[in-house]
Amino acid sequence: MNTEQRENLKNYTSSNLVHSLIEIKNEIPKDYLSNDLVTRKSILSDANKIMHCSENMYIAEGLPVDTETGVISEKTEKRRINLNSSTCGIFVLCPICQRQRADVICRKYMPPILEQVKVTKYQYMLTFTIRDSDNFSDNFSTLSKGVREFFRMGQRRKGNKRSKGEASKIVGGLGSIEVVPGRGTGKPHVHAHYIVFTNEKLNFAVYDQEKKKEIIRHFNEVKGYKPKKSDLLPAALHPQLIENQQTGTMEKILFSPLSWDWFRATKGRGLNIKCSLLKKDVPLEKQLREVIKYATKLNGATTELVKDLLINRKKRRWLSAVGSLRNVETEDTEEQEQFLKIEYAESKAWDHEQKKYLINSPECEKYLTELVKKRDKVKDHKIACNKIRGLKSKALSALKPVVELFGLAEGKIKLTEDYINKKKQIINEIDTINKVEKYVCNHLWCKIVKINRGKNPHLRSRKVATPREKFYWDYFLKEYEKIK
Repeated sequence: MNTEQRENLKNYTSSNLVHSLIEIKNEIPKDYLSNDLVTRKSILSDANKIMHCSENMYIAEGLPVDTETGVISEKTEKRRINLNSSTCGIFVLCPICQRQRADVICRKYMPPILEQVKVTKYQYMLTFTIRDSDNFSDNFSTLSKGVREFFRMGQRRKGNKRSKGEASKIVGGLGSIEVVPGRGTGKPHVHAHYIVFTNEKLNFAVYDQEKKKEIIRHFNEVKGYKPKKSDLLPAALHPQLIENQQTGTMEKILFSPLSWDWFRATKGRGLNIKCSLLKKDVPLEKQLREVIKYATKLNGATTELVKDLLINRKKRRWLSAVGSLRNVETEDTEEQEQFLKIEYAESKAWDHEQKKYLINSPECEKYLTELVKKRDKVKDHKIACNKIRGLKSKALSALKPVVELFGLAEGKIKLTEDYINKKKQIINEIDTINKVEKYVCNHLWCKIVKINRGKNPHLRSRKVATPREKFYWDYFLKEYEKIK
């Protein structure tokens, strides 16, 4: 992603998202607590991260060397790196992080996908859709469970046999869930795109083509006019009587074998499934990017939808691999390889007033030089922080039974003193865990990388103040020593 693309994405965030985020920050009550243990402080923190995403970025400028001949190219090559995690990482709402996520997925899955193209006969693009409702969580859960059940229809059974679903033909696949505002309704429209590979053709035909041709020929030759849709019913493969939810009457709906499997997998919520062969004249990577290009589309998104995504985006599986593409591992990514080749770094910081990047601010020069020298230590720190986040999830999970037992996140107003005090206590505990996790990551930066992060207070290792902060500080560090 070049600087111009990044600026365009940042302007896109400003025009489509910032206003909603500011409204959300003003609307969230102080005692807010969701079922997923999201508090007002964590919402405000995430909103600020998105609005200030990628304000500091670093460009690595190195000399490209031919590994076989050792000859240095005359042209200087620039590579973007994230030495200091300058992005927010909230890819569900941040367009910059969505683009970076797509790059990482492409680098990871393109080699095995190209291999699947060689060894399989057919490659398809599938789009799964369901009937919309006002609730994002309900839509997401229905779609993800439906997709999972659809692919289970093709799993192996006893005796090395597969079930009868069309999914039994699928060798492997990769897909992603997307959320966009519904056209005309504004409701969260959740759908999924998949690329799948098969050695047998998927049957997505609604009619038996030979019977359909006979009926059309009979009407043209004998009756002298084209047949109506009702006249083609004898050629339908899966006609089913389905209750119309609006009128309550039974209607005959025509399904293909593929769409009938999807309808059954979603218990009637499956609206449609589109199926088409991958295009031979379009690069495969471009078609893969159509599948993973974004998790959400913000054009026309209401403040309520943005709020729903901000609160309920976590602990959801947005990317899924099936069959031969599951458990794909790579020894090294292109980004890591570029990271190792850094010889010089120049800084680019976003200026809000001028609305452009400022190059090589003096205060960054010394810091960047040290980062380049200790790039391996920076990677070690990122690995350590991922382990700390895992420990944070365990600590938060321990609080969930208490929240469910007392009904603290049900949204019901209970004015009893015990209820109010208990809710405040749980919210403070969650905020403490989130805060100490950041303290520990900054402490590990000083311990592993050993570079002064400057005057910015949120980048320094702070002293822990309260007894609960001290408790979680000790918990994170002791458990980290056991698993590192």
